[in-house]
Amino acid sequence: MGGSPHRVSPRVPIARRLSTLAAAAAILVLGLPLASYYIRRAPTSDAERAAGDVTLVSPRGEVRSAQPVALAWRSVPSAEQYDVSIVADDGSNVVRQSTRDTTLLARTALPAGRDYYWKVIARLANGGERRSESVRFRLTAP
Repeated sequence: MGGSPHRVSPRVPIARRLSTLAAAAAILVLGLPLASYYIRRAPTSDAERAAGDVTLVSPRGEVRSAQPVALAWRSVPSAEQYDVSIVADDGSNVVRQSTRDTTLLARTALPAGRDYYWKVIARLANGGERRSESVRFRLTAP
């Protein structure tokens, strides 16, 4: 045992590279849609966040009951459509509507005395989307 240092076989790293290559080839052969998987980059500056997010204007907090309920938000550059949803405090979807405008009158009458949560998704021309936060409002009797 002549004092030669123990060496790792150079074939191990090559075997690992080949197995990775084989896995990638198998994905391509099986036809998985690699192009549809992407990582959405988070906004990095305040200006980019402000330009991209949907900002809900009204209703917020306690709101005097009026039918239909009017919703408003700020426009998002390159938005082609806005999808609006209102969820009741029990988790049920009570409104799902789409519009090209930045206001909407809910087609569904909402009973007073309950909490509701609403949000907007802006559908962009490039296929992307921007989302608002969910905002609570409560309809009070007139």
